[in-house]
Amino acid sequence: MDLGLKGKVILVTGGARGIGWGICQVLAEEGANLVVNYRSDPDFCEPRIKQLSQEQNVETMAYQADIGFEDQVEAMFKAGLKQFGEIHCVVNNAGAMGRRKFEEMDIDEWMRFENTNVNGMMFVSRAFIQHRLAVGGSGRAVNVLSKSAVSTNSTNNVAYCTTKAAGIGFTRGLTNEMMARGIVFNAILPGYVTTERNSYTRGTDEANRKKALIPTGTYSTPREMGDVTAYLLSERSSSLAGVILDVTGGLLL
Repeated sequence: MDLGLKGKVILVTGGARGIGWGICQVLAEEGANLVVNYRSDPDFCEPRIKQLSQEQNVETMAYQADIGFEDQVEAMFKAGLKQFGEIHCVVNNAGAMGRRKFEEMDIDEWMRFENTNVNGMMFVSRAFIQHRLAVGGSGRAVNVLSKSAVSTNSTNNVAYCTTKAAGIGFTRGLTNEMMARGIVFNAILPGYVTTERNSYTRGTDEANRKKALIPTGTYSTPREMGDVTAYLLSERSSSLAGVILDVTGGLLL
């Protein structure tokens, strides 16, 4: 399906792995040019992003930055605008994960989640909005949250749940404030998604237990998250604003 994204410039945070990579693959196939943010491991990320550009005949720019730092986000947007001239859409995908017993968590660990999952989303979104208002154009963004924003069967996961839940209020409140000016945010709630870094497809006891919880009986894939995200970034989703979309395979029913 042609979603009308060809030639658009889209910034994806945490785009070189996992769900972010699936999103980038789909957007590139739709003809979008990409600013792909990653935080670490340039020897892996940079060639991968360059190869995507060659395979799909689109322009990509890989940019290493920790979105939890305001100055790094500002520098990333400056570099992206220097190369492309304009950024039409944003995907806030980068996120901090990890488990810790709450009674053992110190403030540094808590702030690791806060800085990426909340502050980072704010820094990126604010820079995007400032740019779109400056050029006088509309814009669309997708925040990649988690089922843990509203429901969890995981233990030792309080910081992740809390910061992802904040993303719901952020998405809805920001859209309410900005949609009259043509800038719309939506969010997706992935469930169990197979990525390079998890064990969902390895037949472990935990993997089998989680799969049994999914009403559809199958894990989601990063590319499925990409398909949904691409639609939400397109004008075909013009009636959707501030939507928190369940893409968990029925886990939240």
